[in-house]
Amino acid sequence: MATILVIDDELLLLKNLEMILEFENFHVITALEGGTALEILHAQPVNLILCDLLMVPMNGFEILQAVRQDPKTSHIPFVFVTGVKWNRAETEFMGVSGYLIKPFTRSGLLNIIQQQLTTTLGS
Repeated sequence: MATILVIDDELLLLKNLEMILEFENFHVITALEGGTALEILHAQPVNLILCDLLMVPMNGFEILQAVRQDPKTSHIPFVFVTGVKWNRAETEFMGVSGYLIKPFTRSGLLNIIQQQLTTTLGS
């Protein structure tokens, strides 16, 4: 069972994502902000990170940078779940594995997760 860390400061969206993913038999860990997310990453392994972009006090770019700079977490696929559109070259340059634009569908969410996990886990 793959473990997914979901980081979003919008509690309702965070709980909805958790419910959808648990229904699909993923182990889900949630964090309302970046500091908590980084503590979680140091405490236990995860297979995928879904992260909002626009948050405070730590935004998605800062979380991504911290994840990519740590050898223990740099390999984890990192997907932005955001209302902000980015071009593919920019996201790849930053080390983002992908992004999902809000609002999104359940199937869109599951597709990007499957894509990322297939790449990293070889499922």
